[in-house]
Amino acid sequence: MLSHNVPKSLPSSVLPTRVVVTQYEDHGKTGPFLQETGGRSGVYASLSYRWSPDSQIITTRQTLESNKTKLDFGPHTGTRIFSDAVSLCRKLGIPYLWIDALCIIQHDPTDPLSNFDDWEKEAKSMGRVYGDCVLTIAATGASDNPSIGLFGDR
Repeated sequence: MLSHNVPKSLPSSVLPTRVVVTQYEDHGKTGPFLQETGGRSGVYASLSYRWSPDSQIITTRQTLESNKTKLDFGPHTGTRIFSDAVSLCRKLGIPYLWIDALCIIQHDPTDPLSNFDDWEKEAKSMGRVYGDCVLTIAATGASDNPSIGLFGDR
């Protein structure tokens, strides 16, 4: 049984604009999802990894609402690293996770209304995002292949 109580020793800070909810059962969901934070405080981790063109899941203007319902980290998405990071946060009792590809609205060249506005706004606060989190998960072993995951082959 996972505990949804954050250990009292973990410091709370203002959450980034969007985070991945790792303790999704608390919200009646069956998997992780993206949440707008509205400037409230909480405990979160961040994921540092190398972007890959093979990753099939990002947040764009067109996927923002569906990502708020559920994030699909299935094997076909090439995002095992994301799934492993969510699992690690769950085991550590960290309720939120910041992943740039998901928490910043990315430009989609196939969408004529897409722009870089959100990226430009959020990029200015990346130092704070990494500095205020309780843990930065560094996916150094994943190279440029996010399908390897944090822990390699198991």
